Amino acid sequence: MTTYHVRIHKGADREDVLSALRSLGEVREFSQIPQLVEWEGPSSVEPDLAAIEGVRSFERDSPSKVQPEQTHDVDLGMAEGAGQLPIVWHGQKPGSRYYRTVWDLLRPGEKAIFDYDPTATIGDGTGVNVYIADSGVESNHAEFSGRFGGILYNDFTSDVGAHGMACATAALGLTMGVAPGATVFDCRVFPTTGSTSASQIISGMNAALAEHNGGTAPGVLSCSFGGDASSDPYNAAIEACVDAGLPVVAAAGNSGRDLGATGGSLNHWPAENEDCVTVGGIDRHFRIHPRSNRYGQVDLYASYHAWTVARVGGGFRGALSWRGTSFSCPMVSGLLARMMTGTTKMTSRAEVETLRQDLMLNYTVGDVIDVSGLPLEGASRLYIPGVTLTGFAPATPPVRGLPDATPVRVDTARTHAILGSVQSGVAVRKASADMVLGSPAAGVATRSAITHVIVEP
Repeated sequence: MTTYHVRIHKGADREDVLSALRSLGEVREFSQIPQLVEWEGPSSVEPDLAAIEGVRSFERDSPSKVQPEQTHDVDLGMAEGAGQLPIVWHGQKPGSRYYRTVWDLLRPGEKAIFDYDPTATIGDGTGVNVYIADSGVESNHAEFSGRFGGILYNDFTSDVGAHGMACATAALGLTMGVAPGATVFDCRVFPTTGSTSASQIISGMNAALAEHNGGTAPGVLSCSFGGDASSDPYNAAIEACVDAGLPVVAAAGNSGRDLGATGGSLNHWPAENEDCVTVGGIDRHFRIHPRSNRYGQVDLYASYHAWTVARVGGGFRGALSWRGTSFSCPMVSGLLARMMTGTTKMTSRAEVETLRQDLMLNYTVGDVIDVSGLPLEGASRLYIPGVTLTGFAPATPPVRGLPDATPVRVDTARTHAILGSVQSGVAVRKASADMVLGSPAAGVATRSAITHVIVEP
């Protein structure tokens, strides 16, 4: 038996369509998304599905239909700062004295100190719900304690995943997030690690929409995932959210592709949906990260990096090795939550569009640098108000190069030279390493590496 998602035309007789679908297999309805149903039956009847009057489109599901929008990079030894450093980057505007990068401010023996006031200009998200559709949020973690609204959907027996915790931290962590006053709701659509099905994604979105429709608080749905598939059936879920006044923020994806190259979409859902606020990734110099999808439906860019995040089981973890538009997305979700502080719940598409226009007009800056190194006209990055430079303090500057600790994994890294003694256990895997110089100790693996020269003494 095969699972499909079937989109029904708005003008069709819905009951007639459901009756025809039930004659061919089993049907499951989504309470908040009337134009979308899940159908299960033999794949041999696909022509019969297409022939049903009122069926607009359908798409076959699979257990690995959708993936988290994350990647991993080598930790080059940058010193981890207090707080969420991307907030510092995005608190900058042209002309400010700490403009461009916090690392430009570092001097031998000193570090820059920043203050973040999440109530500056707009509130801190108090009274606003942020629905995290991901791998789970730990209710009793100090970053979310007292602001955990509940688990709205969870069809998994696995534990909370690190990816969901990282996304929730960036959006609304108490000490590390953009909106530390907002309430988090867990829509667990991914297992601890790995991909998921479209059925799980739609069910989680439906649960978030049910909470929004049944409550009185404004909210935002944060979606740090993506899948390459025919998106028309799934777009019904996005449209239902926006029609009900629930804005949807989506990660652009990490394939380094032009989302405007083929009909403005390249079939990357939900980023391709024009109703979403789609977020690409930039580095600390405001350059589009080469792995971030870009252009087309991308509305704005935010930090591609997650620095410090809430750890599953309590405490924090340095996340210098975490990269991806997965973390660009929740920063914008948090800013939208701040913008809605003190407002009433939105209930219409027009209100969502007004909020979106406010975001682009007042909380973005047009100084994005393209992957070519030149300014990208018309592109904007996130601006987070409330960041100020307060001074300098004694510190050890960041160390560039490979860390001394072993084992070290250089995973999907763009490292042009590894110099010095290569320690035992170092793996250069899928690395674009031009030269590895030094003594390759026992256990060195150059597996699937584009390594042009390995020099041994």
